[in-house]
Amino acid sequence: MDIVPLFAGIDLGTSGVRAIIIDDEDNVRVTAKCDLSNFGSNQRDRAIWWSACFKALKSAIEQVSASNIKAISVGVTSGTVLSVNAKGEPTADGLMYNDPCPDPDIVNAVAQHSPADSPTRSCAGGLSCMLSFRTTQTDKFIGDSPAHDVVGGRNAGLQTTLVRTGLHAELSDESVLELCRHQNAIPDYVIPAFTLSEQGI
Repeated sequence: MDIVPLFAGIDLGTSGVRAIIIDDEDNVRVTAKCDLSNFGSNQRDRAIWWSACFKALKSAIEQVSASNIKAISVGVTSGTVLSVNAKGEPTADGLMYNDPCPDPDIVNAVAQHSPADSPTRSCAGGLSCMLSFRTTQTDKFIGDSPAHDVVGGRNAGLQTTLVRTGLHAELSDESVLELCRHQNAIPDYVIPAFTLSEQGI
């Protein structure tokens, strides 16, 4: 019997998590969802994010053959930021895309170095929010974009980790290294992907 490759997607939104499983012809096989409110009232609590993600994805995977799943993709609310320590453990609740930076001095400093029409100048800009985490013992900034995540984290005085999935996943390691050199965005660390722990699915 032919094994049909399946692909899972997770969408972590403002109020809940949706999961979908498709096949290699883009046919939707399964969908599932879970509200963040099922696990508490604080939508910025990373433990609630994980619990809702786990529940939604588990509900979807239970309806198919898990061994057929070849990859998992995760999408999150744009502009939401979360600080982590050197072990990748969160150090504080996340700041949502519409949360203002708690320090107006940081917002003013960012505005002084940003183009007049840049969304970075917003009081809820991701850079300002990220910089505010410097007081919560953040060690690393993690992302998939050398030009934005690596450069932004370095300019904030943080160590940077480039994830090889996402934006430039189709490029070879050599091509990514050349891109990083061209953009003056050499990360401190490179990891192949985020993976689920044994306590996960």
